[in-house]
Amino acid sequence: MTMTQLSPRTDLDLQRRGSALREEMLAAALDPSDPRLRLVAVGRHAIDEQVERIESMARASVTRMQTGWRLPGPCPETVRPVRLSVMVPEQAVARCPLLACPGTGVRVAPVAVDLTLVDDHVAMIAGPVTRRHEPTLYASTNHELLLPLRELRDDLLEVSEPAEDAPDAPTSRQLEVARSLARGDKDVTTARRLGTSVRTVEREVSAILALVGAGNRREATMILNGAAR
Repeated sequence: MTMTQLSPRTDLDLQRRGSALREEMLAAALDPSDPRLRLVAVGRHAIDEQVERIESMARASVTRMQTGWRLPGPCPETVRPVRLSVMVPEQAVARCPLLACPGTGVRVAPVAVDLTLVDDHVAMIAGPVTRRHEPTLYASTNHELLLPLRELRDDLLEVSEPAEDAPDAPTSRQLEVARSLARGDKDVTTARRLGTSVRTVEREVSAILALVGAGNRREATMILNGAAR
């Protein structure tokens, strides 16, 4: 994969801006008196439900900037087409080649911060982990926070390139099977949904395990959901 060459100054500037924004948001999340961010979900399951609910309301675009390799879900079904963009660093595609599947909307860029922007009006940010080691999700509609985030997103999109340019990109069917695997669906359920045989799904699951370097289904599911190996 050939990335757009950035000057060290430009690359460093993007990293600094992202780090500064992340620090400001974490400080706001930890300060109960700061009204700019509000807690919307605690725990992985609750976060997934909340993200899906908010993104399904989008009318124009959803942009995720993530440093990890969490497999993006399908584009929300809405009356109007929603443009979904996911920006990840190059090493994320190396760790999870399924990010380079056609149709994911994944782009490779020097990602500096984990956040999601919905229609330019809502930002969703991963907050601090609770004492019970549960992830948290915060949301903001504050213009003071959204403006620099939109500017960072636009600058990153400008220097990013489609991950589909990667050689030997997995197939679209492998992506759909991987999404089912990430949800914990049984092979028979996946086969019924895709209109294919269980044996075909089993072959695709084996290929996915090899792609992500997993020794078993459980490990593959963790990788596809962004958990560290």
